[in-house]
Amino acid sequence: MSANELCCAGGLFTSQIPSADPRSITTILMIVPWVLILIGGMVNKAQPGLVQPKGLLGSLFHKRLGAGTFVSQTPIQILAVVCILLFYGARFAHFFQIHYEPEVALEAIYPDSNGSARATALALYQVWLAMMAVQISLGVKNMFWFILAGLPVERAAGYHNLHGYLMCVVHIAVWICFAIGGLTYRPLLAPFCTCTLNPIPGIISLVANVALVCTALPIVRRKHWEWFYLMGHLQLIPMITFGAIFFDRVNVFPWLVLAFAQWGWADIPLRFYMKVMQHTQVVKVQAKGGYTVLTLTKAKGSRKTLGLLNSRWEPGSYVWLAVRAPGANPLKGKAPPPFGSDFACYHPITIATPPIGPDGQPAKDFELVIKSMGPGTWSEAVNKKATTGAPASQWKVWVGGPNGKLSFAPEHCDKIVLFAGGIGVTPMMSLALWAHRRSREFKTPLVHFIWVIRDHQVLDAFDSTLAELQGSSTVKLDVYTTSNMNDLEKNGLTLTKGRPSFDGLLASTSASLKENSVIGVYTCGPKPLMQAVAHAAAVANSAGMCKYFLHEETFEL
Repeated sequence: MSANELCCAGGLFTSQIPSADPRSITTILMIVPWVLILIGGMVNKAQPGLVQPKGLLGSLFHKRLGAGTFVSQTPIQILAVVCILLFYGARFAHFFQIHYEPEVALEAIYPDSNGSARATALALYQVWLAMMAVQISLGVKNMFWFILAGLPVERAAGYHNLHGYLMCVVHIAVWICFAIGGLTYRPLLAPFCTCTLNPIPGIISLVANVALVCTALPIVRRKHWEWFYLMGHLQLIPMITFGAIFFDRVNVFPWLVLAFAQWGWADIPLRFYMKVMQHTQVVKVQAKGGYTVLTLTKAKGSRKTLGLLNSRWEPGSYVWLAVRAPGANPLKGKAPPPFGSDFACYHPITIATPPIGPDGQPAKDFELVIKSMGPGTWSEAVNKKATTGAPASQWKVWVGGPNGKLSFAPEHCDKIVLFAGGIGVTPMMSLALWAHRRSREFKTPLVHFIWVIRDHQVLDAFDSTLAELQGSSTVKLDVYTTSNMNDLEKNGLTLTKGRPSFDGLLASTSASLKENSVIGVYTCGPKPLMQAVAHAAAVANSAGMCKYFLHEETFEL
C-alpha cells in the first residue's frame, strides 16, 4: 500500500469515529456548570450583614449571598469548574479507549511508532475541540452567566484566562504526543488530501493558538493591546479554526457550529452594545509629564457623545477610547483595512471622575488619565500629541461605553477601603471623589484611601483631584512610596516610605464598627498588590468581626 493510499485509509478510519455523543454523560457535564453558576447564589446560606450585588437577578439573590462570594471561590463555583474538568476527563477516556487498540495494532506495520502516544494525541485533540466551544461560553464578553447571578465579573475574567492557557497546553500536548507516536498513516510531508487528518494545517492551527496566547500575556497586552485584541482575535482565531477544519474536518465541525452559535447569539450583541464608537468633543487637554489628561463632554447640544443608550456612568466605569494622532495606531501599514484606521485602535480607559460634578449635580464632563507605556505604544503617541500643545478643538476622538460596573454598591457599605497601585488609582479617585461630593447631601460611608506609588509624577496627573480631597471629612488619604527618592512632601501630601501592611490596615478598619458591619474593599493596580489585598480581605473576613466584600477592577471586560 502506498503512503498516499495509507493516509487516505487513515482518514476513512478516523472519520468514522463519533465526534460527540449528545446522549452521553459528557454532554450533561458540559451544560451543568452554567446552570450551577446561574443558581449558585441561591444555595448559599443566609448571612448577616449583607449588601446587594449588581446583576439582573441581584434582587433575588442578594439575601442569600454571603461575603465569601466576593472574597474567595464559593463551593458552587468550584463545583462548576470540577464539572468542566470531569467533562474533559470523560471525553479523553472515551476517545482513548476507541483509539488505543487500532493505534497499537499499527505498531506491527510501523515498528518505530508508538500507538499509545498516538491514541493519547487523538484523545487529547478531541478534548481540545470541545474546549473551543467552552472557551467562548467562558469568555468575559459572554459574562451573562455572572451578570444574571450577580457574581463578580472579574471571576469570569479569571476563568477565561486560565481556560485559554489550559487550551493552549492541551494543543501543544497533542503535537508532542504525535511526535512521540509518529505520524504513521499520515506523514507530515504527505500530499494534501480530502481525508480527515492533514498535519500541516494542524500545525498552522497550533502556531496560531500559541501566538494568540503569547499576545494575551499581561506583559504584552499591557503595552500592546492592539496586537492582542485586534490582531489576535481577528486574524489568529480564523487561522486556528480553519487550520483545525483542514486538519480534521469531520470531528471539528459540530464543535465549531456550537462555538459560532454561542458567539452569534451572545457575543455579537454584547460587543455591539459595549463598543459602538461615537465622535466625542474634547473640552480640555493637559500633558503632565508622561501622563495625558483629557476632559471630554458627554453631550454636545442635544446630541449625546457618551453612551449608546444611557450616558450615565458610575465610579469605576470605563470607556473605549480611540484617538486620531500620528502613530496612534501601531497597526497602520501593518494590518489590512479597517484595522489600520485610527478609529479601529481603541483602548479601555477608566473614567477618573465620578458622575457627580463639583456642584453636586450630575456631571456634564468626564476625565480620562492616560499613562504613556513607552516608545511605539498607542499611549505614547497620545502623550506626544498632548505635549505639542495642540488645542482641544484639533483633537478628534471616538468613545464607546460607558461599561463596567462595581460588584456591589459602595453606598450599601458601612465603610469603604480603597487600595490602589500607580495608575491603577484612576477608578479609586473616581470612588473617593464620589464619596466626598455625595456626602454633602447624603449619608455616605467613610473612606480610607491607600495609594502605593513608585513614580511621583503620577501625583501631578491628579493634582486637582488631590487638592479637592485634602481636608475632606469623608475621605482619609494615605500615600505610600516605594521609590528611592527622599522627597516625602509633594502636592501638599506627606508620603510614607515603604509598602503598607494590607492585613494590618484591613484589621484596623473594624475597630470602630459594630459587629457584622459591611466593609467594601475596592482595589486596582499591579497583580501582586491585588493578590495581597485579596488575601488580606479573606483573612479579615474569616475573623468574623465584620463582613468584607472585595471588588477587583480589571480591564478584562
